[in-house]
Amino acid sequence: MECAFESTTNVYLGQWLVWSSLRTDAVCTIDNDRTRIRFLRSGVYLINLKVLYQKCSDDDVCRMELNLDGKPLQSCAFPTATGSGVTSWYSLTVPVVEGQVLTVKKRCHTYVPKASLTLTLVN
Repeated sequence: MECAFESTTNVYLGQWLVWSSLRTDAVCTIDNDRTRIRFLRSGVYLINLKVLYQKCSDDDVCRMELNLDGKPLQSCAFPTATGSGVTSWYSLTVPVVEGQVLTVKKRCHTYVPKASLTLTLVN
């Protein structure tokens, strides 16, 4: 089972990415503020974060921070490059309890016009 989300709005440093639902498959949902993704089933999930970004500041890396229930879960650092855009992805596997909430925070000034998040229940 899998759910997928897309963010097409760049946010400022320190803000949460805002998500739209592409597919939820009864394992997760978006809370009303569209920044929090709530897990509807317990289990181990494969989390894939993919970002399209371009360097528009002196940041050497594009940093995103995955949070589970408001606590940092994983910091993702993508090397930046000057140009029209670079797509990179980050994957990790994590045990989740029903009702927990996942958020993604932007930790850089780099321009991020699009991001996608896929959550796959692996067991």
